[in-house]
Amino acid sequence: MLTRASVTGNTENPRASAQLVVGEVQSGKTLSFTTVMALARDNGYPLLVVIAGTKTNLLQQTERRLRNDLRMSGDGGPNPWRTWTNPSAADADKLHQLLSAWSDPHVPDQFKQTAVIFVLKHSGRVETVADLLHSVFGERLAAPVKALVIDDEADQASLNLKAGKDGESSVYAAITHLRANLSNHTYLMYTATPQAPLLVSIEDALAPDKVTVLTAGGDYVGSKELFSASREKYLREITSGELETALDPESDAPPRSLLDALAFWTLALVLAHERGKPRPLTMLVHPASAQDLHTKYDGWVRGILDGWRAVLKDRDDVAYHDLVADVFEAAYEDLRRTVPELPDVNESPQRLSDMLAVARYYLNQIEQRVVNSSTQAEIPEEEWLQYPGWIVIGGNKLDRGFTVQNLGVTYMPRGKGVGNVDTIQQRGRFFGYKMPYLDLLRGWFSAEVAQAFTAYVEHEKTMQSELRKVDASDSSLKEWRRKFLLAPELKLTRRQVMTLPTVSSVVRQGWVFRQAELFEPGLSEKNSEIVAAIRETVKQRGQRHPADLRSGDRVHHIASCTYEELTSYIYQWACSATEREDLDKVLFLLANILDEELDVPPVDVIVMDNYQKRDRRAIEPRGTRRMAPARINNLFQGRGSTSNYQGDQAFLSDSAITLQLHAVRPLREGADECEPLVPALAMALPLSSERRIVWETSE
Repeated sequence: MLTRASVTGNTENPRASAQLVVGEVQSGKTLSFTTVMALARDNGYPLLVVIAGTKTNLLQQTERRLRNDLRMSGDGGPNPWRTWTNPSAADADKLHQLLSAWSDPHVPDQFKQTAVIFVLKHSGRVETVADLLHSVFGERLAAPVKALVIDDEADQASLNLKAGKDGESSVYAAITHLRANLSNHTYLMYTATPQAPLLVSIEDALAPDKVTVLTAGGDYVGSKELFSASREKYLREITSGELETALDPESDAPPRSLLDALAFWTLALVLAHERGKPRPLTMLVHPASAQDLHTKYDGWVRGILDGWRAVLKDRDDVAYHDLVADVFEAAYEDLRRTVPELPDVNESPQRLSDMLAVARYYLNQIEQRVVNSSTQAEIPEEEWLQYPGWIVIGGNKLDRGFTVQNLGVTYMPRGKGVGNVDTIQQRGRFFGYKMPYLDLLRGWFSAEVAQAFTAYVEHEKTMQSELRKVDASDSSLKEWRRKFLLAPELKLTRRQVMTLPTVSSVVRQGWVFRQAELFEPGLSEKNSEIVAAIRETVKQRGQRHPADLRSGDRVHHIASCTYEELTSYIYQWACSATEREDLDKVLFLLANILDEELDVPPVDVIVMDNYQKRDRRAIEPRGTRRMAPARINNLFQGRGSTSNYQGDQAFLSDSAITLQLHAVRPLREGADECEPLVPALAMALPLSSERRIVWETSE
């Protein structure tokens, strides 16, 4: 990242050096910028600014980690670091003195300190730092210094929420002001959900120029591991019937699924301690953001566990046997799905009994805590190890950036909200380096949230694949055309930050492309070689289409071809600019759903009417569309009224990609001469679900 840094900017163009750094949720982005900070120090950066967290707990969490990992507290000797947290104008003299040492040739390198400023992502705090920097650089320091600005969770709050109204939101304006006072700087935008930064106008002050995609370590567990083919192992649905109770702060009794989740966590807690890791084991209860609901769950969980503690004391009590039969046997069998060494409870009931005998002692020592803005409760990193198990309850404060140590069980009855995929993904506190205890992971979700996370797997794979290409080629993001694939019911990000012009279209099963703009000169000549290749394929491998019951030579012929042959035809196919873009969307879709849904599907190529000409009348553009290109009325021939012909659109496969080749003579109204014969394509896909494609436009 530093090798890509543009540190020769000036106050008139402070945005020239913005870079996007993309990781995955809970994948170690903090470790990445810890390394970058160390490298910056080694490469002569006197000033580092870390904009970390919109909430104090997130700022403190990041600051503690960086201080520990970089040993900023020193060792009694000359300290390479000097830190400030939310500094003010009163710190200008000390900062000026520190930075001046870097340009003094008489100061030995070991006595040159790198200034590190930690600042809350709050407009007032950032503005204060901007004023401090102006005081130092604008009024006192003659020579500019290299600076590095790290914006953690850069897609949150930093972006301009008033861009659509030609205004500036307060945090965005403050960050712009801060950067304007750093004439020589690199701005790194860290995030796991880059949708919003990628969709701001490329002229925006925070539009990134470069991208670096981080690769998580081998023990990382993300969307793909939990929400794809193996999702049945780890996901449990909170039924629609229970959701009303689960989200009603006036409900008297807890939903049954909460008991199931708590019972599973209790047994997983015992198993984790038997293995010696992970310790502690945590359960997260994450309902909606309403604080009265957090209070309700806090009471429910305490009541449930208090009852279990009392009942588990006496194995001879009938209540003990009822509890085991009603709650813990099912939880034990659920645990066996991923921990096969556990014996069947019917064949060896003693194993469950032994686990419960220990569980009641662990339940006496676990810590339960509500974390939201009203409680002001924080969990310092060193406090996690004081208890063998945790139950953390909360809402938005437990979203993005908050690390829940050793999270094993998640209970999340909330809905998907407005369906912004970046918001949904950031709720995934259950992602992280969990492969050593993957078998202890479970999540209870509403059906729509589970589906949203499942859909995100494909979206994230597609997005990161595209970004990795830009990263590998060291290309500019400002030259990369944005394209995204996602489920139709989901959105990319909040509308107010999206200032890049895009179009959105939903692709469904069936015909996804039908050529109509056939009056562009030269199409016949440009596509002649491809047409010849298609016709030769059908001639060599094909037959009369068995579903075409017409007689004579004017019948369809069909043959199979490979996916590679299909794409070679389509990639080279010449057509109008608009239809070329439509074909590119189809290719983008195919490239990203192969192996996921279609698994390299078969391809049927059909030469319509044995490539004999088909006359098609033009629709001349009129009114507001008079500048649009002329189009034929309809490529497809309809169902025959006096024959048994079922119509062109019926000639597609339910299990294969279908490509039709037509020989069209487009006819203009009133033209003296006929247009030349023009080849045209139609294409259908055997999708099992709809996709939304969002595509950057040139407008």
